[in-house]
Amino acid sequence: MSARTRQTTLSGLVLTVMLAACGDDPVDPVDALTKTEALALFKSITEGLELLPGDDMEPGPVDIAVPCPLGGQAKIVGTITVNPVADTIRQEVEAVVTPTGCKLSGDAMTFTVDGDPSMRVEMSVDVIALQTIVMGGGVEGKVKWQLEDRSGECAMDLPLDATADLSDPTNPKATGGYKGKMCGHDIELDVTLID
Repeated sequence: MSARTRQTTLSGLVLTVMLAACGDDPVDPVDALTKTEALALFKSITEGLELLPGDDMEPGPVDIAVPCPLGGQAKIVGTITVNPVADTIRQEVEAVVTPTGCKLSGDAMTFTVDGDPSMRVEMSVDVIALQTIVMGGGVEGKVKWQLEDRSGECAMDLPLDATADLSDPTNPKATGGYKGKMCGHDIELDVTLID
C-alpha cells in the first residue's frame, strides 16, 4: 500500500469517527433510558424514598435502613437540623442514600435501584409564618437501575428550587421544582408532583 493510499484511508477513518461522534448518539447503549424513562426513574426515587424533609422528622444524626415500597431497602446516613428563627422554621437534611435491591415505581414503570455508589441529598425547607414554604438543595450521585430486562447506570445532578404559597389553604400554589441532568437527559420535575 502506497503512502498516499494509507493517508487517504486514514483520513477516511478519522472522518468516519468524527461523524459518528457528532451524530445522534450512535454509540449510546441499546439499554439506555429514554428521557421519559429517566423522568419516571427520578419520580420513583423522590416519591418512593420521600427525599423532602417531613413534619415528623426529628433533628439529629440519622443512620437507618428504610424499606422501599416494592421490596429491598435504602440505607440513609446523615443529619437533620431544625432551626426556628422569628417566624421562620428551617429544616435541613444532609444525607447519603444507598439503595440495595430497592424496588420503586413511577409513571407505571417499576425499577430496581442499587447504589453506584450512592445519592447525596441536601435539602432545606423554610416555613415562613406558616404562609410560605421555600425549598432548596438537590440530589446528585449515581445509581444502577433495572427496568424489565434492561439495566444500566444513571448519573444525576438535580438542583431543587421551589416555593409554595399556603396563604389560601383551599387553593395552595406551588412553583418550581427539580431541574437538571438525569441519565444524560435534561429533565424537570415540578414540585406539585412531589409528595
